Amino acid sequence: MPAYQKFDPQYNFVFNSYYETVGARVVRADRGNLSRPSVDDVYRYRQHVDQEMTSLHNSGQLDSAVSEIIIRGLNHEQQHQELLYTDSKYILGHHPLLPVYCHEEIFNQQQNAAEDFLTIKEGVYEIGFAGTGFCFDNELDRHKVYLKQFEKAKELVHNGEYLAFMEDGGYRDFRYWHAEGWDWVNRKNAAAPLYWHYIDGKWMHYTLSGLQGVDFSEPVCHINYYEATGYAAWKEMRLPTEAEWEIATDFFRMKKNVGSGQAVLICLIRSISGQVPLAGTMVNSWSTK
Repeated sequence: MPAYQKFDPQYNFVFNSYYETVGARVVRADRGNLSRPSVDDVYRYRQHVDQEMTSLHNSGQLDSAVSEIIIRGLNHEQQHQELLYTDSKYILGHHPLLPVYCHEEIFNQQQNAAEDFLTIKEGVYEIGFAGTGFCFDNELDRHKVYLKQFEKAKELVHNGEYLAFMEDGGYRDFRYWHAEGWDWVNRKNAAAPLYWHYIDGKWMHYTLSGLQGVDFSEPVCHINYYEATGYAAWKEMRLPTEAEWEIATDFFRMKKNVGSGQAVLICLIRSISGQVPLAGTMVNSWSTK
């Protein structure tokens, strides 16, 4: 828009340490030497941006190229919001008083049904983004992959199942762990998922709504790759590859949970013919619940 005025001409330089195409940038190694804007300045900057974006939206001057940039920016901003939730939970979850971030439930809960498996036949499948909406560049191009027949659990592993692994000594038996994973267990003295606390004979976990009892019917979350592969080994199964995960989610309702902010953690695979290496297997441990 011709009449647009920058909030602060220096911000383009101060906040750019990646993109050569948008002008001069800060050397990444020097970012820590920069002074940050004050909280008041941040709020004023946000108000300025909101007002200008609203004006642009109402101006009728949004062509397809500009709209595409805005949509990409909104999706990128969502990534930052996820990180802010995650960082806030990590900081508050390690505070001695375990303070409440918000009393309202931020993410919907999901309960799992009994364990059941879906058979995916051997064959050539297509993976990658297919559609006309937004996607990130790493979801392209759509391409073909060959998969051996396998069985994939229809439900995510829930807290009750993971507790059985813990109570069976899973964190004390090196047979279930990768070498690096076993080193991590011993170095961190790990015995339960992140944010779990055993208090007065009951398992509790820290949420953004404060300390609550663990719901053993909910999907387990806040475990890392080592823990996920350890659990899978204990079950005498494995984790899905990226291609297996994407193909299988087309077949049942788990698809609606992927990328929704809900816990997407352990999904088990039973190989029908031969063993598939663990390298490259999928475990998505992001959840802010």
